[in-house]
Amino acid sequence: ANKGGLAIPWKLSLINVIDIPKVEDKDQRNVREREARKYIPVPITEVTLDYSVIPQIDDSSLEFIESDDEQKAQEDELKKRQKVLLVAIHNQVLNNYSKIVQDSKLNIQFFEVEAFATARACLGGERAPVMIVDMGASSVKIYIIDSGILLSSHTINRGGQEMTFSISKGLDVPFDHAEHLKRSLGKTNIAEEQKIRELVNMHEEYILSELKTVLTVFQKNKNETISK
Repeated sequence: ANKGGLAIPWKLSLINVIDIPKVEDKDQRNVREREARKYIPVPITEVTLDYSVIPQIDDSSLEFIESDDEQKAQEDELKKRQKVLLVAIHNQVLNNYSKIVQDSKLNIQFFEVEAFATARACLGGERAPVMIVDMGASSVKIYIIDSGILLSSHTINRGGQEMTFSISKGLDVPFDHAEHLKRSLGKTNIAEEQKIRELVNMHEEYILSELKTVLTVFQKNKNETISK
């Protein structure tokens, strides 16, 4: 097959949830671009922007409870605004990938940030918030998705590569051999398994601690529970 889409690496994109006033359709582009300037560290002309309005869920379950004037005013003000998912990618990045596509003779029909590709590949229509943990060689990427919407994202600058380096240094063996030892844990009886586990656990504990912090902060701020 030569048809498909191309995922842009997470580190080459900028994603933010922005809060903007509701305006007529003809004015939306100007309002979004004006607000986007606050989050993008380069001139707006140097990036390609995409937006997705995050649907508002009207909760009428507590309408019978009287609220004071100040609370009602706050609720009315919120209804005048909307949250928008902002995605920005530098034009030079898109040009570089377009060149790769052209040279490879691939029929690429769309570009997308890898977070959305990962979510589509992992999820099957879950409605409750889900945390996706993408553990790579140099970093761990965390995405919190709710009803198909990316609500939060984080990067932990530590990954499988650091574990391999620790084994290599701790046992004084080449990197390739250390990688083999790491991948062999739990599969066969290998020499110095206990020491290797200790070296790996040092990084695992740090990553798990960071994951728990992200999860706790999200659940506290959003008053929602991560389902899985």
